[in-house]
Amino acid sequence: MAKQERAEQTRRSLIRAAALTFDDVGYERSSLTRISEAAGVSKGALSFHFASKDELADAVQESAHLAARTVVDAVRRRPGPALQSVIDITHELAALLERDPVARAGARLARERPASTELPHHWNAAWAEAVRRLLRHARTDGSLIPGANVHTVAVLVAYLMSGLETTVRDHGVLAELVPPQGADDPPEPPRAWLSRIWELVLPEVAAVGHLPVLMAHGSRPCGDEDGALCPLGPRAAEP
Repeated sequence: MAKQERAEQTRRSLIRAAALTFDDVGYERSSLTRISEAAGVSKGALSFHFASKDELADAVQESAHLAARTVVDAVRRRPGPALQSVIDITHELAALLERDPVARAGARLARERPASTELPHHWNAAWAEAVRRLLRHARTDGSLIPGANVHTVAVLVAYLMSGLETTVRDHGVLAELVPPQGADDPPEPPRAWLSRIWELVLPEVAAVGHLPVLMAHGSRPCGDEDGALCPLGPRAAEP
């Protein structure tokens, strides 16, 4: 393996190890020693790539931002009502948070490093402006009910993303707040509740003509040439 390739592999390993650590214990409680041990490299090797914990956190946030922007850009390229794109962005970002510790760490670091709000690669910057633009477009394409307050819906999405970041990391938080209805019932995952929330919200914000076709549980391309949409998952069952 070429020296440059090994160096890049080490850098990626350090970013992932840092993400796992930041996601687990947060920025303040993370140390370079702990991160280097998790990556299986010496502290000197870590310092060769990253001079400080701040630099390493910046790299994690940049990687998380790129992953989120990739998801958001893919959703924005889909055909369909702009309001559906907003719903899809919340579901796709929730799925990203579920499967990718780098994304979770980036979202957590955005909360725990106030100075990071000025970074161009801040987690929220990956999706917030895109959501606002889509909501403004939803007024134009008629999917948003006339008179709906775009800012209020954008704040709702921000609340959803903040809650998802916490509950995806620790399902016990949601289970404690909303215990299963039966003793033997498993707690529902965060995305199931995300669908339920959109089901409650859509009749208040979606235009009547669009309401029957909007999918609270999200949609994604089937791979058909015509770009038809397929559901991400089954609609949450009513209690």
